[in-house]
Amino acid sequence: VDMRSHSFRDLIQQFMCDERMHQSQWKSLKDMADLLDKHDHLKHVLFNKLGHVLQTVVLTERESKEKLVIGNSHLFYHPMASHIRCLKILIACRQLEIEHKENQHCPMIFCGDFNSHPNSGVMKLLLNRFLESNNGKTWKHLCSYEWEEGMGGELRHDVEAIDLEFPPSFPGFVSAYPEPPDFTHFIEAFVCTLDYILMTNNFVLEKSGATPSREDIKKYVAMPNECMPSDHVSLVCDLKWR
Repeated sequence: VDMRSHSFRDLIQQFMCDERMHQSQWKSLKDMADLLDKHDHLKHVLFNKLGHVLQTVVLTERESKEKLVIGNSHLFYHPMASHIRCLKILIACRQLEIEHKENQHCPMIFCGDFNSHPNSGVMKLLLNRFLESNNGKTWKHLCSYEWEEGMGGELRHDVEAIDLEFPPSFPGFVSAYPEPPDFTHFIEAFVCTLDYILMTNNFVLEKSGATPSREDIKKYVAMPNECMPSDHVSLVCDLKWR
């Protein structure tokens, strides 16, 4: 078992510096580097404020010796930071592709709390492989989001959104819940689907675990409660190698 924990700060630094290996293959990484060069506060937030990580593990099937890369992450929660979550997904998927290629172009699973609605820019990028610069909800706060009020200094309002896309070399993802659950997070003030299991097309989805209804939760007001120890629903699925 090969387990790694990657700081997004380190990954961004690595991918922004090594043009030949990363930016030339992933055009969106070059565009992201150009964006950060123009947007000092966004760069400050990514490099100095956010401590999120991407965890990866490479598993080996005992009989066939076939490899499997699994990635997991918990993205930044702030409602005005959709653009930050999308940039982090771009970085995460580049790292997943590196480990995919290091392990015989093996299948991949990517899961976690992406703090993103099923119709969000994050999920459009992950499932459709492309996110337009005119996706207003994603880029709405690109020039106005501040880590703390007043910290942005002279926020530049001439910085423009960028298209994000995965290159053909990156395998496509499908969801283990083709119809997203009604919710995976349920507190009194906020109910939404935020958690996902995604996999490459090397698998057949045999079964997705059932999720509770709103009525199930309302008996206890919200989550967590005496029967549910977390404020998030556990997602599980049975997959079969093709």
